[in-house]
Amino acid sequence: MPNGAVSQKWLLGILTTIILALAGGWMGYVHSQIATVVADQKKQRESDADTKRDTAVIREKVERTEQDVKEIKQDQREQGKKLDELLRRVK
Repeated sequence: MPNGAVSQKWLLGILTTIILALAGGWMGYVHSQIATVVADQKKQRESDADTKRDTAVIREKVERTEQDVKEIKQDQREQGKKLDELLRRVK
């Protein structure tokens, strides 16, 4: 083999280096995509937790409002009874 000729070992070495570099780049790309998906999932879970908290607060407020309505209706019934009694006494 002449002194300036490229041997098969060199060609295989260069080809292997190119393949490894491409594989490394591809793996880095895949890793970044996975990291993006994981970050998006974390944001979604946090958003879901916020929504659940907000829903719990709204439920609590609805329950309080329903209780207040019941109390108001009860008070109105009692006042109605008192007014009826006063009207009977006046007549």
